[in-house]
Amino acid sequence: MNELSREEFEKLKAMPFIKSQIVSDSMTPIINIGDNVLIEVGNLKLHRFDIIVIYVEGKLVCHYLWKMNSFVKPILIQTRNMRRQMDFPITIEDYFGKVVSHKLTFLQKVRLMF
Repeated sequence: MNELSREEFEKLKAMPFIKSQIVSDSMTPIINIGDNVLIEVGNLKLHRFDIIVIYVEGKLVCHYLWKMNSFVKPILIQTRNMRRQMDFPITIEDYFGKVVSHKLTFLQKVRLMF
């Protein structure tokens, strides 16, 4: 995947929905390499375990929401991958959207809690 400049990222954020193909295995078995996902850009109605897309070091990263701290400004978002590895917190400015084509099941959420 090519690097995505901040300017290109901001242009993409103007679209309501984007279809994208996954290029890593960080969300396997929920989302596999080569799977297409539908992203609702800018959807901020977020809950723990929602699968979201964030902008990190010139790339769009698809992980699930672990924590969101809206008591600080700017809002901080903490994500994890399916191996339970935590990402560095990002600010809301680097949030891209919510994946609406895939969801974690109740059992998968319980497993990730412990």
